Amino acid sequence: MKISKRMVLSSIVCVLPLVVSALLYRQLPNQMPIHWNSVGEANGFIGKNIGAWGIPLFMLAIHLVVAIKTENDKSKQHLSVITKGLCFWAVPLASVIFVPLSLFKAAGYGLNITKIVLAIVGVLFIVAGNYLPKNQPNSIAGYKLPWTKSNPDNWNKTHRFAGAIWVICGFVYIIISFIPLDNGLAGLTILATIIALLAPIIYSYIGEKVDSQNKSA
Repeated sequence: MKISKRMVLSSIVCVLPLVVSALLYRQLPNQMPIHWNSVGEANGFIGKNIGAWGIPLFMLAIHLVVAIKTENDKSKQHLSVITKGLCFWAVPLASVIFVPLSLFKAAGYGLNITKIVLAIVGVLFIVAGNYLPKNQPNSIAGYKLPWTKSNPDNWNKTHRFAGAIWVICGFVYIIISFIPLDNGLAGLTILATIIALLAPIIYSYIGEKVDSQNKSA
């Protein structure tokens, strides 16, 4: 397999948080927080060495699996250029943004991780929602359901609908990131995510059933 310059560069980006780990290592607690609840309180912890060194390397491993699949996918000509780029760079960007945030928070810096993550996820939903409708059936990005892969019309309608829902969900996340968080707002973010992920599937399934009934009529 040929290793592209892009794969080398993106892999380097993936492990850049190791530099932050080295700089903050002495400030990190033996048990690092890696998960925070809806009001920003840590409720999940891992060992210092795993958090500082293991997570960036784990992100690299995930990236290499995704990158190899993206580079060798036979249907990649159906993905828009932007979507191919998003698929390829998603893990490196997540690594270089979220891992340092976790490290700085664990080291005692006053960051509201929950609000920052909500805002970033909101932007990602908006960006992804704008480019979902531009993709034709493929094996990497989108709602890869049996009926969407076999019916281009259903695929296009599903992803136009999904794109709109994802954009709305993204704005909901961004708005919530500016509001003092409580359990009610936490529930709203969960509800928005469930709707964004499941509503297009239901819409697509109903569309397929309607098409089947029309053909048999």
